[in-house]
Amino acid sequence: MGLVKRSVSLLVNDALALYLQRQRGLAAVVSYEAERGAFTDQELAAADRVLDAAAVVDLRIADGPAKP
Repeated sequence: MGLVKRSVSLLVNDALALYLQRQRGLAAVVSYEAERGAFTDQELAAADRVLDAAAVVDLRIADGPAKP
């Protein structure tokens, strides 16, 4: 599989879109947990299995220590 040539502007736009999507998702989690309480370890493990099965890559940005 070869590399696709793209302009820097398109790459920056894509990176920004992914970042903003991540931020919206994190904000949704904070809002959910504020209303209903923190996710349990079992819920987090189940979500991790679903993401692994869907081949979702962990794109966490180093914001501090990750939850175990």
